Amino acid sequence: MKLIITGTPGTGKSAVARILGQRLGIPVITVKDLVRGEYIDTRKLRMKALWTLRKMDRAILEGHLFCEVKLPVDTVIVLRTDPEVLKRRLEPRNYPEKKIKENLMAEFLDYCLVRAASKYPQEKIWQIDTTHRTAKETAELIEKALRGGKRIYEEVDWSNKLEEWIRKGYIS
Repeated sequence: MKLIITGTPGTGKSAVARILGQRLGIPVITVKDLVRGEYIDTRKLRMKALWTLRKMDRAILEGHLFCEVKLPVDTVIVLRTDPEVLKRRLEPRNYPEKKIKENLMAEFLDYCLVRAASKYPQEKIWQIDTTHRTAKETAELIEKALRGGKRIYEEVDWSNKLEEWIRKGYIS
């Protein structure tokens, strides 16, 4: 079993992948593991991921950039979070305001989901709302679905908040 866990920064990817990897006994490979200190080029990321996966039967690939590359995986899990919660999660990271706004807009516009859908068949893509779940709860939900052979696809739509956020100047 090979999985991708992707989503906007702040959705819980790292923690969920770490917990899920421990629970299932599967190694977790992050974008940072593959491109340490290098400029991140998606072609290079794909090649390094392919090279790493070639000798593995099981792996979890974790990172927001994995929605940008097509890889031989069984499932692509896109984690989503309400932008209000996401903003509260991103602010303590001391990101520049521009980066926070870009990540919020990516979440509003379903960026990771749209990119994944351009690379993988719909049945391989899962969407999970982490807004009201801890990383442990999310990992348990994924583990249960994987063991039961059931796909998770929770409807997520933040568009009703987008206009309000633009009007208030939170994003532009």
